[in-house]
Amino acid sequence: MALAIAQRKIAAKPPTIRVKQHDKITLDWTTDEIVNIHLHGYDQLLTVKPGETKAMRIDAAVQGRFPVSAHGYGAQAEGKGKQHKHHRETPLMYLEVLPR
Repeated sequence: MALAIAQRKIAAKPPTIRVKQHDKITLDWTTDEIVNIHLHGYDQLLTVKPGETKAMRIDAAVQGRFPVSAHGYGAQAEGKGKQHKHHRETPLMYLEVLPR
């Protein structure tokens, strides 16, 4: 699934992506500025820069509703900001893993 971040929001935003437990999915991310994308509950963190597509591969083994958030944009995403990586978190969407 292709997901594009523009102006710090997902373009054509899917508020929730629903999958069945043990589905294998790939979220292909693009962005208009550097950003760290975090899938909570699965502890996946991905840094995406403008002009590139980064794949987040997920084996949806754990049931539940998991937020996908941005942990900083621009200088903060590059580690140049003064804030801890979990501050200034911006929710982007949710991944729901339903029982089979």
